[in-house]
Amino acid sequence: MKTIESAKLFLDQQSNIAIWYAEYEDRSEAIRFANEKFSQTFGIPVEQIIEKSRYHLVNPPQTPAETIEQYRNEDFVAMEQGCFFSCSPFEPGKDIIVVKIRFDQGILGLFKIVDAKQDQSNFELQNLDEEMAVILQQLRPESL
Repeated sequence: MKTIESAKLFLDQQSNIAIWYAEYEDRSEAIRFANEKFSQTFGIPVEQIIEKSRYHLVNPPQTPAETIEQYRNEDFVAMEQGCFFSCSPFEPGKDIIVVKIRFDQGILGLFKIVDAKQDQSNFELQNLDEEMAVILQQLRPESL
């Protein structure tokens, strides 16, 4: 699977991981694909997500500009280096794992809320959640 078109069926079957695909033109991005989990997470129907900017669509209006710029910079790291990942606190007892990979003509993003890790400083891509690892193995095996 080298294109978003060829990967859509596979990605739509991933019910536990929120997935989106966005393409950039300069520093502006537009979502070209979102799975149902992404849609449910933000309470926005998929049809209303497509062609929108993820940053302003899914972040509340009061989201600081620095936070949106951080997300955008993470995307550019993924485009330049092929992959970006992080594991950070989400809420008490829960972490959020985010993986962004260069894919097709843009960025494929995955995120999942998991039980909190003991030590996030040692979290590495090889320690990924099993479901996320399966997706990366299918789409970008060299990233693992």
